[in-house]
Amino acid sequence: MVQRRPEEAGNWIRYANFEMKNGDVARARNVFERAVKKVPLADDEEEDDGAGQLFEAFAEFEQWCKDAEDAL
Repeated sequence: MVQRRPEEAGNWIRYANFEMKNGDVARARNVFERAVKKVPLADDEEEDDGAGQLFEAFAEFEQWCKDAEDAL
């Protein structure tokens, strides 16, 4: 889906979550990094902000990674 609709944040988030569930943190991070380049910012505040959803998911992912590292 990210190839067909790269502008949709939800596709990227699902893809990154898939990689995380399969234990591949590096690939999940790569998915988020690629997504940041593809998902456009909203032009106005009332428009659905997929980029905001993406950045929130990316931040949660990074926090999870930090928590996992601290647990070791």
